[in-house]
Amino acid sequence: MGIDISKKKVVSLNDEHDRLVVTEPSKNPAEYDVGIDKYLTAVYQRKKARSRSGDGNPLIYALKRMYRFSISEVDKNTLYNNMNIIVSRHYQNEDFDLVIAMPSSKPIAEWVGIACSEALNIPLERNVFFKATNANVLNQLRTINGDKEIIELRKSLEAKKPNSAFSLKELSQHQRTFVEPVYLNPFFKKELVRVLLVDDLVSSGTTFKSGYNAFKKKYPNTEVDCMSLLGPVT
Repeated sequence: MGIDISKKKVVSLNDEHDRLVVTEPSKNPAEYDVGIDKYLTAVYQRKKARSRSGDGNPLIYALKRMYRFSISEVDKNTLYNNMNIIVSRHYQNEDFDLVIAMPSSKPIAEWVGIACSEALNIPLERNVFFKATNANVLNQLRTINGDKEIIELRKSLEAKKPNSAFSLKELSQHQRTFVEPVYLNPFFKKELVRVLLVDDLVSSGTTFKSGYNAFKKKYPNTEVDCMSLLGPVT
């Protein structure tokens, strides 16, 4: 089961092919190495488009109602139900204390978190992480000298509103290696055995690495798993 995109930017599920996003439960989840101690699990696989344009992001755009993309409630419910099946099967007989939704400007990461909470019968915690602001990231980059890409990024950040949420979207892979886009809520204080961090989409893995490392730094004995709705493009 893949997705189709109409001329009117309506995203729909199609059980006759696996193009763009593989949504069939029996073919999911998939695991990816994103540079943390454990493989990241993606509920649905994201596939390269046959043409040069598009890669599966239209599904995220539709779920977030961005750029005039849309998806029917019927198909959205199908995705949710399939996600429940995939998560339940993948983590069968495994124990978690908490699901943690990564911060996002749209509620899709929380939507994924709710599905995982239901499937695993564990609570969902919000506001464990906060998005870094432009000022936060600018401070992270202050001591880096002689790197042209970082100098360009600093100039770009200096021109933006300092208290606005920082966005990774326009950054190169090189620039992303110097940035911590999220930080742990200092008021979160829970000693846990195992947690599941969830987000809507992973590309480079920068957000997950930032959240994973921040959590492990404060709670080194807690086992941390990571799950995204969509994985990297393959």
